[in-house]
Amino acid sequence: MIVWINGPFGVGKTTLACHLHGLIPGSVVFDPEMIGTYVQWLQPLSPGEDYQDRPDWRSMTSAGIRLVHLTRGGTIIVPMTLVNAGYLKEIHQRISHDGRDIVHVFLDTDEPTIRERIERDTVECGAREWRLAQLQRCLAARSSMPGSTILLDTRRQTPDTLAKTVATMVA
Repeated sequence: MIVWINGPFGVGKTTLACHLHGLIPGSVVFDPEMIGTYVQWLQPLSPGEDYQDRPDWRSMTSAGIRLVHLTRGGTIIVPMTLVNAGYLKEIHQRISHDGRDIVHVFLDTDEPTIRERIERDTVECGAREWRLAQLQRCLAARSSMPGSTILLDTRRQTPDTLAKTVATMVA
C-alpha cells in the first residue's frame, strides 16, 4: 500500500506523514524531495524551473517507491506536493502497474490559514517566499486531482486526528 499525501506547501504533509508512520506498524516514509535535491545536484535548475518538470525526477521517484516497496513491503507514506495532474498520473501509473494500491490524500485548507502557516514556519532562506509564490497554483490543483482522491480539511483537525482518519481508511 502506498499513501501519497498531497497538498499545498506548508499544509502539514510531513507532519501528517510522521504521525501516520507512528500509527501504521512496519510503514516507512519516502520523501521524493530528496530525489529532487539529487536531480538539482546533477544539473542545477534554471531560474523558475521546478525539478518535477524533469522526467528523470519522475522516473527516479517512481523507481524509488517501487524499490522500497519490493525490499521493505508494508505501507509506504509519501508526503509530496504534486499538483500537475499529468505528472501525478504518470507516477501513480508507474508505481501501481503491478498491483500496488495507492491511497491519494489531498490536504486542503483556505488561503488565510495556509499563508499564516507558511509565514510562521521555520524554513530555510528563500523557501518561505517560494512556497507563497506557489500558493495559488497549489490551492487551484485540488479541482484537478483524480476522482479517488480523499480531500481532508486541515483547518479544524489536529495532525493526530488526521492521522487516525487516514490510518482507518488504509487499514
